[in-house]
Amino acid sequence: MRLSQILTTLAERGTTVHIATRPDTHNNTFKEKVKARIDYQEFPIRFHMTEELHAKGILGDGYYLAGSMNFTYNGTTVNEEALTFETSTEVIAQDS
Repeated sequence: MRLSQILTTLAERGTTVHIATRPDTHNNTFKEKVKARIDYQEFPIRFHMTEELHAKGILGDGYYLAGSMNFTYNGTTVNEEALTFETSTEVIAQDS
């Protein structure tokens, strides 16, 4: 399953999804794939583009997953990555 499918499914179910990324060509392709899957004006998906972004993570109610992993095939299945999974509300508030 592709990340774009997961994020659009979450939005269709009422989750507000924020996607923060750099304005690189491959990231713009991902953004267009997300837009093509749903009417992103109707569903709660917001895009934030910034040149300086390098951090990677997923933040939800009660958890924060962060680390060196890119959300790509190699990043999730091939490369050895360093990840941290936090459920402590104090740590989440501090790190996010």
